[in-house]
Amino acid sequence: MRCIIYSRVSTDMQDTENQIAQLREYADKQHWEIVTVKTDICSGSKSSDARTGLKEVFDLARKRQFDILLFWSLDRLSREGTRQTLEYLSRFDGYKVKWHSYTEEYISSLGDICRRNHIADGLSRQARAHSNFRTYESRACQSSRQWNRVRQTAHENRSHT
Repeated sequence: MRCIIYSRVSTDMQDTENQIAQLREYADKQHWEIVTVKTDICSGSKSSDARTGLKEVFDLARKRQFDILLFWSLDRLSREGTRQTLEYLSRFDGYKVKWHSYTEEYISSLGDICRRNHIADGLSRQARAHSNFRTYESRACQSSRQWNRVRQTAHENRSHT
């Protein structure tokens, strides 16, 4: 099978070489022919249009230039949220390109269809964790506003005496 390796890091202070080396080794063990390696150095929350490496991967998939996309983990492919990530994977399916996460082998289109349930579960857990963080941040902000109101009231009470 013809394989494209995709790697992404968030900042230029990080290096994709660790990901790529392990992905190359894995592809070799599977006897996959590595067609090319595509990388992006940017936030995973940016759209595929803003990520030249991923944009090229989709273009090559559309042209059927490879059979399988290998990536380090799902969050290296996308951090745009559950819906967008599933849309990316569905696009690959539509192009008849398989996809596989190296570190999360249950996130793969290579095996049983039931693996997709694991993907949905994993994405759901990720969304819950993100929601919990937003809730925490919201409560911290609310607490800060309440504290400011208490301080303002205390200041006003001192001014009136």
